Amino acid sequence: MELASAPSRIAVVQTAFLGDVVFVSPLARALKVAWPRARLTFVTTPKAAPLAACIPGVDAVIPFDKRRADSGLSGLRRVARRLETPDLILVPHPSLRSALLARMSRAQVRVGHEARWTRWAYTLAVPKHEREPYAQSYLDLARALGIDGSPDLRLVAPAEEVGKASALLGDGPCVGLVVGSEWATKRWPVESFSGLADECLRQDWRPVLLGAPAERPIAEAVKAAMKEGAPLDLVGNAVLESVGVISLLKAVVGGDSGLLHISRALGVPSLLLFGPTDPGLHNLEPQAQALRLGLECQPCHRHGPMRCPLGHHDCMAKLTVERVWEALHLLLARWEAA
Repeated sequence: MELASAPSRIAVVQTAFLGDVVFVSPLARALKVAWPRARLTFVTTPKAAPLAACIPGVDAVIPFDKRRADSGLSGLRRVARRLETPDLILVPHPSLRSALLARMSRAQVRVGHEARWTRWAYTLAVPKHEREPYAQSYLDLARALGIDGSPDLRLVAPAEEVGKASALLGDGPCVGLVVGSEWATKRWPVESFSGLADECLRQDWRPVLLGAPAERPIAEAVKAAMKEGAPLDLVGNAVLESVGVISLLKAVVGGDSGLLHISRALGVPSLLLFGPTDPGLHNLEPQAQALRLGLECQPCHRHGPMRCPLGHHDCMAKLTVERVWEALHLLLARWEAA
C-alpha cells in the first residue's frame, strides 16, 4: 500500500512488556527515515513510557494505563483524543484493546497484524508469521507501506542517567547479572547466579545485580549464597536508572528478559541464557549471543510458562556456571577483537 501523501503525524501502539517495547525500535527507525519530518508518538504503558522515550526518532510518548486509570471505553476515548487524529497509526501489539484504540483514533491509515478479532479495526491488515523474529514481524508493518529497515535494536541512554550511573559504579569493569524474569521458567537458578558473581569477583570484575522490584528476594538469595564478597545490588531500580547503569557495563548476563534486550539495544555485550523460549525469535546483534543446552524439549513455549511442563526445568538448571563463564569470555574476546 502506498500513502497518498507523506504523513505528518504517526502513532505506534505497543502496550506489552519492556522487551516488546524495545523490539519496536527498528520499526520506529524505519518510519523516521522514511518520513523524517513526521511527528512520531509512541503509546505504551506508564512503566514502559520512559523506555519508549529512549528510542531514537520517538518525539512524544503517551502513557496508556490500560488496567487502571485508562481502563474501559472511557479510557480508550481519552487516549484516542490525546493522539489528535494521526495520519497513520501502526499497532505491533496483537490485542483487541490496542485495535480498538487504533480504530477510535480515527487515523486515515491504520496498520496492524491480521487476526479474526482485530481485522475490522485496520485499513491494512498484515499477515503475521508465527516463527518470524519479533523485530522482523514489527517491521512487516512498515514493509506493507513500502518501507524497510534493519532489525537491529537501538536505544540511547539519557545523559543525566549515564552521569548518575557513572558515579554509582565507580572505576573498574562491572558485569550486570539480570537475576529475574517476568516468567519463572526463564530464570537461571539462584545458586548459578551466585557462582557467576563469585567468578566475576575473582576476575576483579564487579558484579551488579539487576532486576525488577518484585525480584528483590531473588537478589537477597543470590547475595546470601555468594562466597567471595558482595555485589552491587541495584535490583528494584527504576527503568531509566537501569538503562543508565547498563549502558556503562562491560557485559550483561541473564535470561530472555526485558533488561537483556535493553542491553542489546544499548550496544553492550549481552549473553542471553535461553531455556523454554526460542532464540530464533530474535535477530541478535554482533555484540549479543544466545546460549542454551539444546535439549529435546527446547523450546517449549513462545513466552515461557510459569512452570516447566515436564517438572524438571533442566533447560536452565543444567546450564552450568562453567559453561556460562566460558561463553562470556568468548563473547567479550570476540567483541573486543572486532
